[in-house]
Amino acid sequence: MSLLYGTLLMSFVSFLNRILGFVYQVLIVRLLGAEGIGYYNMAYPVFVFLLVLSTLGIPLALSQTIAQEGFKNRTHSKNLLFFSIIFLLLFSLTVLGLFFSLLPLIRHLLFPSEYSFYAFLWLIPSIPVIAVSSALRGYFIGLLRWNIPALAQNIEQIVRILVSLSLTSAFINISLKDALRGPSLGVLAGEAVGFLVGVAFLDKKSWFSPKIPLNYLRKIFSLAIPVTLTRVMATLLSALDALLIPKALVLSGLSFREATATYGLFSGVAMTLLLTPAVITNTLSTTLVPGIAEAFGQENFSLIRSRSFYAFKLSLIAGLPVTAILLLYAAPLTALLFKYPEAGELLVILAVSGPFLYWYQTVTGIFQGLSKPQTPFYILLGASGVKILSLLLLTPKIGITGTCLSFALYHFLLFILSLFALKLKLRTLTYDQTLLKVVFAFLGSLGLGYGFSKIFNPAIPFNLVLGILFVGISYLLLLLIMGGITSYELNRLYRLFKR
Repeated sequence: MSLLYGTLLMSFVSFLNRILGFVYQVLIVRLLGAEGIGYYNMAYPVFVFLLVLSTLGIPLALSQTIAQEGFKNRTHSKNLLFFSIIFLLLFSLTVLGLFFSLLPLIRHLLFPSEYSFYAFLWLIPSIPVIAVSSALRGYFIGLLRWNIPALAQNIEQIVRILVSLSLTSAFINISLKDALRGPSLGVLAGEAVGFLVGVAFLDKKSWFSPKIPLNYLRKIFSLAIPVTLTRVMATLLSALDALLIPKALVLSGLSFREATATYGLFSGVAMTLLLTPAVITNTLSTTLVPGIAEAFGQENFSLIRSRSFYAFKLSLIAGLPVTAILLLYAAPLTALLFKYPEAGELLVILAVSGPFLYWYQTVTGIFQGLSKPQTPFYILLGASGVKILSLLLLTPKIGITGTCLSFALYHFLLFILSLFALKLKLRTLTYDQTLLKVVFAFLGSLGLGYGFSKIFNPAIPFNLVLGILFVGISYLLLLLIMGGITSYELNRLYRLFKR
């Protein structure tokens, strides 16, 4: 399957999951409230940190290795999968054992609230399941069998939502603390079912063999370790954010419960809406790795530049209309969906930096395909240092607005530094005037949408829906009129959907 086909298929699945996820997020915020979401989001980064340590970046390295080498020998590919699953299962249990031996010493540092610690404990059983499930997903992606992980993701999301909402609705009548079990157990149920779906699609004709070429194993670990460093740093910094932001908000004059609720608005409402285009960019980043790795293995730098530009353009086309909608309708959206209109002010600040974040996610996938995952690690480290310093300086003085400004600066630095590093690696970057036309289409739809909002009050739900549709249609029409999408790209899309 081509990069475009894989991206569109996975993006379509992710789009469905995002719709389901939005419904889930709206309902879970209404059930738990801003304070409850704040507690859960304090626990979740620590869980993700342990998950990243447990997986060691092996699933992504597995998909890249199979894409480059596995097609030559399918038996070796399956052997690599078998080794990865056994290793990840044992290693994840070892990581959890070490963590719990240290937990009495660091519990109060990581979990200032008993509620967040309680939510964390119920997330822990999911880690070994996710570790082995991600290896299976990486195996299928490496073989370019996008439809299997796509189906598994859909089923996984549906199960997670049903279990989470059912348990949360039942437990909320007891207490908020008990209700925090719902989302945590929903993660476990969804991942377990997703793994079983993947197992059902494995080729049963040939079974695993313990014979694995050592050069394949060396390659997997050489790729996995730098990826792990980057992801460990990212999740560690995310956990640090969850720890620092509420404390900085307390220094600004809020009580701890008020700070927790404000952090819940930031992380559970504003950031959720900001990351909507990640449906495309995260999927694009994942599906881009095998394509870039294949071209890199052939030393075809012209193809690498071409695929990189195409990925940039797709992320821009997907991200800019969402940015326009968030800038125009932030407060009405947060009021209608989450019943927290005050989160709209936070979303507007974050939305300005949205396109830079979406582009950065794409660049990360390119570097992984180039076997240079350490580059995003250094970029992340530098930009995060600036973000933390800015957060500590601004949040105690101007509250959550300072936090949003710090994150906007962070997203901008991530993009600028990664783009500069990519240009150094490839020496030159491919681009054409269609990128500018995409930007002009965005600006035009933003202006038209602003005029529409002045005529039709977006505080009325029907007008809000009309306004969003108007901005989206205006953007697409301007994109076509200005030539932001070429006839070649339209022809490829037509042939794709004709299949």
